[in-house]
Amino acid sequence: MAIDKPSDDQSSDGAIFAPLGSDEIADNVTCVESLCMSCYKQGETKLLLTKIPFYRDVVVSSFRCEECHFSNTQVQSCEAIQNRGVRYEICVNESSDLNRQVVKGEHATISVPQVNLEIPPESQAGSISTIEGVIQRVIDGLEQDQKIRQLTDPDSFEKVKDFVTRLRDLKDSDLGFDFVLDDPSGNSFVENPSAPNKDHCGTVSHYIRSLEQDNALGMDANKEHDAVQSNLISSGGDEDDTSTEVDFQNEVLTFSTNCPSCGHSCDTNMKSVKIPFFKEVIIMATVCDNCGQKSDEVKSGVGIEPKGVKYTCRVQNVFDLNRDVLKSETCSLAIPELEVELEHGSLGGRFTTIEGLVNTFLDGVDKLTPFGSGDSTTSSTAEKLTQFRSKAHDLLSLKEPFTIVLDDPAGNSFVSKAEDDDQSLVEERYERTYEQNEFLGLNDMKTENYEEEETQNS
Repeated sequence: MAIDKPSDDQSSDGAIFAPLGSDEIADNVTCVESLCMSCYKQGETKLLLTKIPFYRDVVVSSFRCEECHFSNTQVQSCEAIQNRGVRYEICVNESSDLNRQVVKGEHATISVPQVNLEIPPESQAGSISTIEGVIQRVIDGLEQDQKIRQLTDPDSFEKVKDFVTRLRDLKDSDLGFDFVLDDPSGNSFVENPSAPNKDHCGTVSHYIRSLEQDNALGMDANKEHDAVQSNLISSGGDEDDTSTEVDFQNEVLTFSTNCPSCGHSCDTNMKSVKIPFFKEVIIMATVCDNCGQKSDEVKSGVGIEPKGVKYTCRVQNVFDLNRDVLKSETCSLAIPELEVELEHGSLGGRFTTIEGLVNTFLDGVDKLTPFGSGDSTTSSTAEKLTQFRSKAHDLLSLKEPFTIVLDDPAGNSFVSKAEDDDQSLVEERYERTYEQNEFLGLNDMKTENYEEEETQNS
């Protein structure tokens, strides 16, 4: 096996993942002789370690056999598993939706309910493609052994032929279909062509993984729990001594976790804080000594409120920009003047000001639009993002008033008032819809009279 190693200059720089489009990208390609699984002759695999702009470090591999002209490309994420899983639901109504770019992680599941298509995790390697490309790849895979099926299993041949026909009709027809991508590792992405505005033909949601999903990803689900328990004991909380209690209000708890940026082991500090005139919250802060990554998050320290809350604030002066804001992880953010709306969980929990919240959103625009630059970026997309950032900075400079809307179905968000009769801030308490209760997991939750259900089942 012959391997063409990268140049010495590259290795001395220590730049393992060269930015996409940089001058060093050509020197970062490694060529490996590989066996072709189609004709069993020697082919060549090219490996490229690169960084997708505003997205993640990836390894792109491309194989080609000169004997039978078989080719294959794969993409593998080099990032650590994210804190939450991600789920994209796209309604494909137009031919342009088929051109949405898709970054599929190896743990992702793709499904199209209309034709009962499901691509289970790890059945296909990670890839960068489009929605049309994903469907075409399924078609190519099914047709690969059709000649053998026609001779050995005619029934299966006809079934696969009918299914392939349905998939081709799916691409060519205008009836529309749903494209669902669910990745518990959080390392997949589907392009939003309207970014940074809301995607009107799709939704994205972030969720907490189940124990089974953590085990499937090879994670120790009880690691953090054990770390917290051992920290409590070392802090004076003996689990066998019920007379000793930990003062959660004054103690800073520390437990081990993995850095979301580099995966190195680091510590997370957790503190319970009582916000005046509101409620108790938990502040979590993580600093990685290995890469310097810093992150913080605020979580509610109490349960879900009986009603949801919606704050509409008209920002007209510096005082309004400096209003205290507690945005929970279940709260959505909308700025009508920018025609933008962020779904629940997009920015996580934050305790900041209105100005700080908008700046955090602007910093995250690039992360939310990973195809906003690079070779795949169109001039119209780049111009749209430039105009968006310029208008957002004008609003923060108070060149014109703007409105910010925080909608939290859990009722755990808060915006401070200037006075009892604050004309610039409207607070609304409302009854949650069935869909909002479903999002919060309340529809199937039963906390009282369990014995009645057990009696009925028995």
